[in-house]
Order: sequence, then C-alpha cells, then structure tokens
Amino acid sequence: TPLGETRLDRLTRDDVTHWRDGLVTDDRGKSGANRNLRTLKAALNESVRMGYATHPEAWRTVRAFAQADGSRDLFLNVKQRREFLEEAPPVLRDFLT
Repeated sequence: TPLGETRLDRLTRDDVTHWRDGLVTDDRGKSGANRNLRTLKAALNESVRMGYATHPEAWRTVRAFAQADGSRDLFLNVKQRREFLEEAPPVLRDFLT
C-alpha cells in the first residue's frame, strides 16, 4: 500500500522505512531522501499535535541515511522563478506565493 493511502493509526515503522528507501534511485540520492524524510516527519509530528495521529513511534524511530550530507547546488534565479509561477496551475500558484 502506498504511504499516502495508509491511515495514520495504521502507519508502522516498516511503512515509513520502506517509503524512505524507495526514494533512493539512480537519479535521486540519499541526501534527497533524507530531506524528504525530515519533511514527512515534520508533517506527521504536526498531525500528532493536531490530534490526527497518536502513535509517533511509527516514524520517530526511522533514521535518516548516514553519510548522506550532500546539499543542493541548484537554485532558480528570479527570472526562472517567475516563469515557474506563470506555468504553475492556479491552485499551486496560490500556494507558492
């Protein structure tokens, strides 16, 4: 079952670990997977704070990949950001601005 289809009350450590591991591909390395894992954990922690989830041990024990400290070295300049926003669907554009 894809992670997004798993109910929070049924989410397990294995679900989160499998999702994290699946993020690593030939095109995407462990650093990117670690960034996404941090974002997921933040969202899941917020779900506990809001009362939607009650078992944070399902994700709190999943560790980031070791020795994966690469950083992004590509950033959009002002012109590229404008072009990106112009091409984005309206609902996404509203979210991004």
